[in-house]
Amino acid sequence: MGSARFSHLFQPSPEFTERKFAEHLAYSRLMFWAMAPYLACMWAWDLTLDPVGAPDVLWHRLALGALAAACGATIGTPRLPVPTRVRLISVCVTLLIAVYYLICARLNQGFTFGVGAFVFVQMCGFLLWPGFPFGWVVLLHVIGAAVPQLLAVLLANPAFPHPQYAVLVWPTTVLALAGHYMIHSDYLTKEALRHRLVEMATRDPLTGVLNRRTFMTDALDRIARCAGRWPGISVLFIDADHFKQINDRHGHVVGDAVLVQLGEVIRRQLRRDDLCCRWGGEEFVVLLCESDEQHGVLVAHRILRAIRQASLPVEGGPPVTFTASIGLARAEAAALRLDVLIDKADQAMYAAKTLGRNRVAVAAA
Repeated sequence: MGSARFSHLFQPSPEFTERKFAEHLAYSRLMFWAMAPYLACMWAWDLTLDPVGAPDVLWHRLALGALAAACGATIGTPRLPVPTRVRLISVCVTLLIAVYYLICARLNQGFTFGVGAFVFVQMCGFLLWPGFPFGWVVLLHVIGAAVPQLLAVLLANPAFPHPQYAVLVWPTTVLALAGHYMIHSDYLTKEALRHRLVEMATRDPLTGVLNRRTFMTDALDRIARCAGRWPGISVLFIDADHFKQINDRHGHVVGDAVLVQLGEVIRRQLRRDDLCCRWGGEEFVVLLCESDEQHGVLVAHRILRAIRQASLPVEGGPPVTFTASIGLARAEAAALRLDVLIDKADQAMYAAKTLGRNRVAVAAA
């Protein structure tokens, strides 16, 4: 459990990343835009520190403001995927730190008083990128701490205070990452609870398939989104045969297990875009998208064969086998009413029962 949680921090699902980013988007965008004039106006501090050298870094300060503004504009660009936005902002932040290093290098005693700003960068992560994936948060903080030292080494700058920098910045980096880890862990806990609540609200608690209310909502949404791109849909109405006898003979625990297995058998025969729900009792309804009559009949018979082959081990007795009756109804997209189609499939299912059960019956067009 712990290893899976740790793995999810660095390899979150795309859905999780999108949702987390969206929830913090407005706040992060505001902070980046607020940081833009703040960084530019800090030229007043440069002027106080070194009145002679400050004019030489004015354009550097304006560049800092422009980079922060670019982050604010990038983070709020909806046409860019979230990973692309995060990468572009990471590049801007790296350039921002490099530019600030150049400011400190050009000012008299710039590094003496400027080390505190590098500490400030580490603490700003809580304000600027709380919605970023944790792996990118780690990378941004490491970049923020390492870039000044790397530049000092590459440019052979003797004024850079390596000991003071290491004592102040790197412990702050570790502290910031620990804080981010706790925040992201808490978010994962909330996400798990949210997922559980969604499952409880949308799934049948016994079989795990969709409940009736969610099925109707999702089916209508699926039909609306796909209208005009496919000829029609098929609906299967599936009812377990002689289910009361199973309950009476083996008990409700076995009866519940039969329903669970029935739901699993049905789901295994469906495509990803198809929908399945427990309609009530021992009844299940399936929506087959982009389905002509031949496809609907094929799927119905495939489900029927899989149900016939299924069995449930019972302690102290032979395995319990069961069958089902399936009604099939289909409609073209132009004449589609889901409630009418389900009712026609239900009537076809009763026709299958009348004909002897354990079979498929197709409703008249």
